[in-house]
Amino acid sequence: MTERRAVLGLALGLSLLATHHMREALFEGRVYFERDLHIQWYGQMESFVHAVAQGALPLWDPWVGFGQPMLANPNNQILYPPTWLNLLMVPASYYKLYLFVHLVGGGLGASLLALRLGISRPAAFLAGAGFLLCGPFLSLANAWNHVAGAGLVPWLALCFDRLIEEPGTRRALVLGLVPALMVLAGSPDYLLLGGPAVLALGLWRLRSRRAPVRPVLLATTGAALFAIGLSAAQWVPSLELARRTARANLSAGDQDFWSLHPIALAQAAVPVDLAAAPVPPAWEDVLFEGREPYLFSVYMGVPLLLLAALGMAARGAFPRGALTLMTLLLGLVSLGRHAPLHALLVATVPPLGAVRFPVKAMTVAALLLALAAGRGIDVLKSTGAEGARRALAAAAFALAALFAVARWGVDPSFVFLEPPLGHAATLGTVVALLLLAPRAARVTLPALGALAIGDLALTHRSLNPTAPPDFYAGRPALIAAADPGDWGRWLVLDYNTRPEWSLRHLGRPKAFMVPSSLPPQYWRAAMAVRLYPIAPLLASWRVFGSYSRDLLGLLPPPLVRMNDALYDLLPGPPFDLLLRVGAVSHFAALHDVDAKSLRLERHIRGPFFEDIRLYRVEGSLPRAYVASEARGGTLLDAGFDPARQVLLEGEPPRRPVSAEPGPARILDYR
Repeated sequence: MTERRAVLGLALGLSLLATHHMREALFEGRVYFERDLHIQWYGQMESFVHAVAQGALPLWDPWVGFGQPMLANPNNQILYPPTWLNLLMVPASYYKLYLFVHLVGGGLGASLLALRLGISRPAAFLAGAGFLLCGPFLSLANAWNHVAGAGLVPWLALCFDRLIEEPGTRRALVLGLVPALMVLAGSPDYLLLGGPAVLALGLWRLRSRRAPVRPVLLATTGAALFAIGLSAAQWVPSLELARRTARANLSAGDQDFWSLHPIALAQAAVPVDLAAAPVPPAWEDVLFEGREPYLFSVYMGVPLLLLAALGMAARGAFPRGALTLMTLLLGLVSLGRHAPLHALLVATVPPLGAVRFPVKAMTVAALLLALAAGRGIDVLKSTGAEGARRALAAAAFALAALFAVARWGVDPSFVFLEPPLGHAATLGTVVALLLLAPRAARVTLPALGALAIGDLALTHRSLNPTAPPDFYAGRPALIAAADPGDWGRWLVLDYNTRPEWSLRHLGRPKAFMVPSSLPPQYWRAAMAVRLYPIAPLLASWRVFGSYSRDLLGLLPPPLVRMNDALYDLLPGPPFDLLLRVGAVSHFAALHDVDAKSLRLERHIRGPFFEDIRLYRVEGSLPRAYVASEARGGTLLDAGFDPARQVLLEGEPPRRPVSAEPGPARILDYR
């Protein structure tokens, strides 16, 4: 009963912290929208709900591009149990519940793991709160699959530790369930990133317990086989899809993109919002590779980092060696292309080569630091901790002095760093004074823990922005103004497809810019993109897409080449042909496009500087029709008539088709 009360107490405290962080969404009705949430996830869920409502299996999404697999795309989370709640809730409301459960679940898993490692209950709460509120974990709120995967890492370690304590079938099945859920959630990345850390903690536990290895090895093997079998319905089609698409041949640039720059690593201690900071243009590509950061914050805070350093340095029954080594290795992985040994590390541990965006490793490193911080609190309250207290106070003063000097010596181009550096210097000074206060154990240690938690909560109070409740309501005027027909496809010209396109046609380097005369709310930029719905946004309104960028690398190579060719051939007869054979009925752009097949229907006042031009495609072929002849060759061969001919790879059949060309009628589509 005492243990159950402890778990409930931890869960309640962590729930209050998550509630504070999500207060706008939970109490004001606002919704999450950032980045891929509104561009990709919302449309995916609409496609999923529509498929099930039709009585069909959710295997295929017909709305994105020319259609793409639904089940085989792990980002859709079709087999992850919570996803099916979308049948009972609107997606925007569902996502609030989804995020709340995974944030609290991740924090609770960290707290329970800390208890398993011998950390006291108050210190375990600090470990859980530190993980829940840290920048690397909260930054995943807009990456639905990875916030689930990262939140399950501490549970993976917890279940493995329980299995080592008492190997058996029941605990093996429970352990196998966790990695299976990570795969079904669409986040094998965090299984690959967290697995080595979990293994390191397990080896430490085996050594400390001097437990027999053979039963543990057998039970672990059984757990792995159970996980593989339980998640097979996801990874089998996903691997098959990847084998046939661009995911099979990721370049080094694709794998290393969004590596954490060593300078940006300083954000772990200095609460600077690098994504919003006025960084000099020369530094933008250096720090962010021409994009916004993947993790908008890697902030852990001076108090928590100092406690973690003490927890990793102090001797005792705690896996300090394993935690220190794995934290350093994960930090090295997160640096990606900026780390001289990264290529060697990937070659040594081949599964890491399958992980895109190395900065994601910081989330697991943050978990280990949070556990070590909990241990640090216990070290300070142990008997004979005066030496550790003085050493930590000296380190805090040294950090405070370093940040103070850096603040006064900031280059004028980086003046925005002065307040964050001052904040870090103040925190270091406060930590040092608390540690040197008399009778510190009773008052100072709770204050130190509260300082670490409060600093993270206040720093990240606006890390995950929200939009007004009606953000997802209604249809864009562009779609409402047209009659798309029963099966017509749309092409909304994406100026991001070619680096020079926006500058050439619109006169500015970035096409999708909201005029500065509008109020500067962050969500307005996202709403603007929804009003000019580039792919895959069309799926949100169940409008059939067509040619589009391969954002996820899941299109077959021939279709990728056709998508690229469309922009290379615009305008001209080949462009008209591609629109015709693609059954594109409507075309939208921000500039005048002079193509033979396009008839301008109207100008629509859009969210950007230009009106949206809506064109009707003349002579577009229907989605289905009867052809009478098959031939080889390519689309651009002279004499090819798509109205009566089909192209086949290789030699055409010798027997001619007997049917006459003509129309076909779609009776049912699902």
